[in-house]
This record gives sequence, C-alpha cells and structure tokens, in this order.
Amino acid sequence: MKNLRILIIIFFCVTAAGFAVYKVRDLAVKDTGAPVITSDTETIQVSIKADDDQMLQGLHAEDDRDGDVTDSLVVVSHTKFFAKGKFRVNYAAFDKKGNVGTYTRVLEYTDYTSPQFSVISPFRYKENEGNLQLLSKVKAEDCLEGDISGLIKLKYDEGSYVNIDEEGKAGVTFQVTNSCGDTVQLPVQLEFLDEETWSLPYPILSEYLVYTPVNTEVDYAEYLTGVNVGGSELLFEDAKTGKDYGYFRKNVSIDPQVDYSNPGIYPVVYTLNSSDEEKGTEELGSVTMYVEVRK
Repeated sequence: MKNLRILIIIFFCVTAAGFAVYKVRDLAVKDTGAPVITSDTETIQVSIKADDDQMLQGLHAEDDRDGDVTDSLVVVSHTKFFAKGKFRVNYAAFDKKGNVGTYTRVLEYTDYTSPQFSVISPFRYKENEGNLQLLSKVKAEDCLEGDISGLIKLKYDEGSYVNIDEEGKAGVTFQVTNSCGDTVQLPVQLEFLDEETWSLPYPILSEYLVYTPVNTEVDYAEYLTGVNVGGSELLFEDAKTGKDYGYFRKNVSIDPQVDYSNPGIYPVVYTLNSSDEEKGTEELGSVTMYVEVRK
C-alpha cells in the first residue's frame, strides 16, 4: 500500500514537471511581438487627391518572426488639421498572429485650399421685407468634400440690430467648417432700402464675391454685366447699343476699397448713374461686391 502511494506521488510529480516544461516551451515559441513600423520621413507631402497607397509611401513594417510585413500596412485614421492642410495620420501593420503595430506621422496637402463661399445675389432688401432668406444667397464649396452649403451657419454681428422696418444697414457673418476643422467666415452688410431707392435701376454683376491672392488686383469691370430695371435684367451683351434701354457701361461708377497687400474681405461698390442733359449726372441704385484677398 505504501509502495502504491509512493508511485502515485511520483506520477503526479512527473506529470507536473512535464506540464511545466510544456508551458515554458509554449511561452518560448508564442508570438506576442507586434510589427515595428518605420518611416523615411516624419512629414509626407501629397495631393488632396492622394489615395491610401500614396499616403503609405515611405513606410516599412518589420516583424521579428514574419520578417517584412509592409504589405499589411493600412491607414487607420487621421486627426483634424493642426495647421492649414496639415494633420496627423495613424497607421497600422499586422503579423500572421494578428499582432498590431502602430505609427503616426504628419501629412501635408500640397494643393489644399480653404472652403470658399459664393454669393448668388446682392444683400439688397426693401424695408418691410419679412423673409430675408439669407442662407439661400450663399453657397460653400470645399476642395475635399465638395458642396458643404448645408453646413453654413449665420450670426449677426455683435451690436448689430436688424430692423427690416427701417432704412439702414446691418452686419452679419456667414461661417462654415469642413470635416478637417478648417473654418472660414464671410462678413457682409445687409442693406435695407426705402421704396423709392429700392425701385431705382441698379447694376447687375456676374459675381458678388471674388477671391484673389495677395498683391493680385481684380478687374472690376469684368464682373459688370448689365442693369436691373424694374425687376428686369437687361444685359449689356444682349443690347446692340446702350441706348436700347438708356444705360451704357460708362454709366456705372466703381468704388473699390481693397487693400491687396493685406489678406481680408473688402467691399467694392458699383453705382449706376443717369446722364440727363437737363438734370446732369444723378446717382441711382448700387450693389456691393466683396473681394477676399487670400495668402
């Protein structure tokens, strides 16, 4: 009986020792190391049209068991811009056991431009006009996402009070932000006119917001296309002569208030003038175009 007990103890000891050896060997061969990702550069420059393969250029992934696993590299996510056109991209690489290595570097778009507004019609209203429909006058386009007009927000300038029952002006600012966090604003002036002033003929423009780089002047006359008379748009190109409806291009005076050396948004006022032999020159209606000077 005593010998049997000794044999049982010996059996359990041998079994325990064998199990311990097995676990040690298992741990020795178990793959728990993640691939290591390296990059030729800490900042990569690409076009806004770059695909994932182009975003992966310059990266290499090496695993201590599987060797080169660069083919497993993927773009996982990216941050919002921390500077214009610059953001951080997060990458990952995998080995055969599913271990994941990660890496982050800066990506810079070489051809990125901030969202741009476009203004469809002038901010010219008749006093007592109830529905201003301000957002319907403005659209926004982004080089990454296309039309983002639905993201436009509107706020009235501090201290600016809009009284549609009185003639005067009120400042408002349109704002839009793309998914990368780039925010642009467009401050404009709303004009509320009395019945008589509202009814006066005024110039028609092809654009009411124009963008230009610093130190690059705009040809203001290029955007003058015709005259609005009593709600009818009379285009210069459609008339054989300005006498067809009494106004020439020379009847429009242009007052630019643009500093091309400094980025900003500036007004350019177009005013239609009558030329009566008896009454002389008389100012009629006017519209405002905005010029944004960008870096």
